[in-house]
Amino acid sequence: MVGNWDEDEPGAPWRVGVYVDSGASDEQREVLGRIVTGREGGTPRRQYAGAISEVLFVAPAAIEIGHDSGRQHILVNGHVDVRARGRYETNSTVSCGVPGHDRAGYEVVTSVLDVKGGPFAFSFEGRCGFVASFDYRSG
Repeated sequence: MVGNWDEDEPGAPWRVGVYVDSGASDEQREVLGRIVTGREGGTPRRQYAGAISEVLFVAPAAIEIGHDSGRQHILVNGHVDVRARGRYETNSTVSCGVPGHDRAGYEVVTSVLDVKGGPFAFSFEGRCGFVASFDYRSG
């Protein structure tokens, strides 16, 4: 899921898009889009769905995810490139509505966060990310 919000807009509503692996059928893509955005209830609804004002797209894409420590990455072919350069060491607990914060994990610093998809086009480096397992469920 990619998205943005404007903190100057009342309520700072999220506008998001969802990429689902291109191996999914049309029906699977539709259902997974609803699960990830919290439209099917469950974990995402409890964590952040209320902040989403619009789902702008649910689209197929080739997706690669790497879990090797210090080299975590998410690549959505032609749309998203996120790479961690290393763990952010802190004794502080940082948590918010970010998916995964209900599970044990740790912060990382990104070497790149580059999004070019649908209405979204932004790039950052040196930003924080959060690494955790996930187990999203509907209902």
